[in-house]
Amino acid sequence: MIEAFDLNHSDKFVQKAPITFDPSVWEIYLPLSLGAQLVLTKPGGERDSSYLIKLIAHEAITVIQFVPSLLRAFARPAEALFFPPTLREAT
Repeated sequence: MIEAFDLNHSDKFVQKAPITFDPSVWEIYLPLSLGAQLVLTKPGGERDSSYLIKLIAHEAITVIQFVPSLLRAFARPAEALFFPPTLREAT
């Protein structure tokens, strides 16, 4: 995954999955293993698309992981217009 997405210590990841959800392992340990920054959402923030868009922009997030249903919501043209240029990878 590191090589496939060219991830490194200068990336900023956002951790939004509940700790009991399997994808949280990647969200937490991958950036820490790279020496990258990990930004936490506020409680419940993972369900608020406008909050996530603002967080991505404010924190200059470069990598974020979405479950398919959330990725579909964020891939809508109206939502995609608000993604900041810092975001390189949305998986």
